[in-house]
Amino acid sequence: MNKAPMAAKEASDKVFPENGVPMFIPWKQEKEKVIVCDICGHKNPEDTAMCVMCSNYLK
Repeated sequence: MNKAPMAAKEASDKVFPENGVPMFIPWKQEKEKVIVCDICGHKNPEDTAMCVMCSNYLK
């Protein structure tokens, strides 16, 4: 029995999901925007109003 056709079928199943639509995988990731605290220097996410480390108001 030849295993080559079976291996080719398994490889194609890994590329496409069941519905046959290829998945989009982003090539380049965006850098997360951060706000640096003036008091302790901790990098906080942009949508945070208070520093996680020292509870200083950022905005």
